[in-house]
Amino acid sequence: MNEKKKPASCEENKDITEATTDDNINAQGLKAQNLPFRSFEQNRALIKLISDISQPGWLKVSPKNHELPLPREIYQEVTEVTTQEISLRLTRKIQNREIDPNKGSVTRYVRSLKTHIVNQTKKDYLGNYSFVKKGTKKWVKTVSIYTPLSNSESGHTDESYVLLDILPSETAPLLSEQIVDCIWEDPEGLFRCRHMRKLPKANFRAIALLRVDGYEWQEIADYLGTKLKATALFHDRCLQEFAPKIREYLQS
Repeated sequence: MNEKKKPASCEENKDITEATTDDNINAQGLKAQNLPFRSFEQNRALIKLISDISQPGWLKVSPKNHELPLPREIYQEVTEVTTQEISLRLTRKIQNREIDPNKGSVTRYVRSLKTHIVNQTKKDYLGNYSFVKKGTKKWVKTVSIYTPLSNSESGHTDESYVLLDILPSETAPLLSEQIVDCIWEDPEGLFRCRHMRKLPKANFRAIALLRVDGYEWQEIADYLGTKLKATALFHDRCLQEFAPKIREYLQS
């Protein structure tokens, strides 16, 4: 008598499902890569691929799966940034025909990139949040462009700091006059040149000065034709990116 096959366990079913999903994603990626560059067919294939990997199981960053020391509301923001970054990079990689099935796969690239972006985001946020009101759990992100100056460097008995305080959207950031002047003058044109993708008008200088003038993120996004969160994140990252250059300008 033939023995009856045992039903697959939950773990086995999970492995089969993941393998099937991986195979499907990899096949879609190779198919899109082999289509004519930026053709209607390739664009449609890329849209389908990005839609599939944008499902929660793939790119969602949650407290359950990623123990980041961040406020819970930040996880959704991290997920959106991760999805956006992976979509842009994967699209560029496929359009440039850089996916080599002999060296790796779409799924491997996506997972590796996700880990990198999540770790980078953790570095961006870690240590930058603190309570600002006693008894009130209100988070304020503070980005320092100066490390504390030593007594000999500062000429003061206590340590000196120059801080860029990025407050919630209803409050304009508190930038020192020196920093605002530095961004306004933009001696080398660096702040004007650093702009959101394909949107020269949405450059760091313009966004920073609009914030200083008291405009809320939604108002800035509407004016520039951008998305609120993407604009705020671009602003924050530019502050960190240009911190050494701003420090150099202020010390000269």
